[in-house]
Amino acid sequence: MTPLIYAGLPPRTQKDFRTSTHAISMKIVIRTVANYFHLTYEQVIGKSRVSRIATARHIAWSLLRKEGYTFTEISKVCSVHHTSVMNGIRNIEDQKHINPLINRAYLSLDRKIQKQSSS
Repeated sequence: MTPLIYAGLPPRTQKDFRTSTHAISMKIVIRTVANYFHLTYEQVIGKSRVSRIATARHIAWSLLRKEGYTFTEISKVCSVHHTSVMNGIRNIEDQKHINPLINRAYLSLDRKIQKQSSS
């Protein structure tokens, strides 16, 4: 059975994700964000435009980008265009300076992810 993270992706793309050289997997980042916001993995990678879900998704994208994933790699997992990822990340970067709750969530998640990658 194909894992959910690869669902709907062509076999070549699936192989690219499995052989990733990143320190931490996309799946771990997305699950960490989902748990923090009390969402499911599927909600974070889904298409919902509900504010709290979209914010969680954009934070996940921003954290993935910080881990070195490309816009295209991130967009393939969430089945969106890479420019949507770019805009979502830009939105979170702007919000981090305006909204202390978003900044606190981002920093807390970043610490959790770094702790997991060093384990």
